[in-house]
Amino acid sequence: MLKVGLFIYPSCMPAGLFTGLDFLKAANTVTGKNLFEAKLVGLSSSAVTCAHGVKITPESAIRDFDYDVLIIPGFWAWSVESVRRGVAANKNLQEFLDRVPKKKSLYSYCTGSVFHASTQRLSKKSATASWWLAQELVGAFPKVQWQFNQISAGDVSDMTAAGANGFYPLYSHLVSQTVGSKAFAEIQKYLMTPVQFNANNPFYELESLTGRERLDQIRRFVEKTAVRDIRLSAVAESLGISTKTLSRKLREDVNWTPARFFRMIKLKQAGALLTSTEKSVKEICDKLGFDDEAQFRKAFKRCVGLTPGEYKRKFQIRRV
Repeated sequence: MLKVGLFIYPSCMPAGLFTGLDFLKAANTVTGKNLFEAKLVGLSSSAVTCAHGVKITPESAIRDFDYDVLIIPGFWAWSVESVRRGVAANKNLQEFLDRVPKKKSLYSYCTGSVFHASTQRLSKKSATASWWLAQELVGAFPKVQWQFNQISAGDVSDMTAAGANGFYPLYSHLVSQTVGSKAFAEIQKYLMTPVQFNANNPFYELESLTGRERLDQIRRFVEKTAVRDIRLSAVAESLGISTKTLSRKLREDVNWTPARFFRMIKLKQAGALLTSTEKSVKEICDKLGFDDEAQFRKAFKRCVGLTPGEYKRKFQIRRV
């Protein structure tokens, strides 16, 4: 029997923990075997105030449960600064996780991956987390092989998943590895689990910036301008500000250089054409104003992590 601890701590999002109880109980029910024992655990057995003021009392203190796998949920956060505050408020949790033996498996999702990375267990391993933490985590944990375009990443000892619903791929991995693909498919039917994506769109960062007037103005200007004609001075003039002010505003808004922001806008346009049309790479380069096809391919691979062909195969819109 695999013993799974579902960890409760102050301000954590508890929905995924209750889903874990359902998921693992369903595995036992469908297979007719006691494959999993799952418990809500905490640093103590005292009630914990989770996100949105919900109070939950753990079934057991972690010291009294000999777990095999420990699941660390994310906590509610909306900015890098709020993540830092959340981590600082849970120093006791971090100290405990730092002492978790390597023979115990540690799974985390969403902002919970920050605690996981801080243990150094993810060093030289593949990992993921919520995409908007990418810059913060790459800077803080450079030895981790971050893969922010992946929904889940890791190995049997250390698994991570992105997003507030990252518990789905974690439980899917845990259960499917134990019961096999056929039984897992039955469990999914039993629970009517939602369809899960295998990867994030690599342009998630850019897509998150919509709805900000200045950035939308820049985007519209760059989208209608050929790559060869995009100049910082021209973009600044379209906004009625100086190039120095434009550079400063972009650093404040997205912490990107103007060149990177402009490049990602044009590459996203290219990605849309790759996945929604049958245009060749050359035709796309001509349409968007890339003068050098080889340089376009190189820039696309560097920024997106996939070649244009790989991106097309992975994200192509299928027509019925």
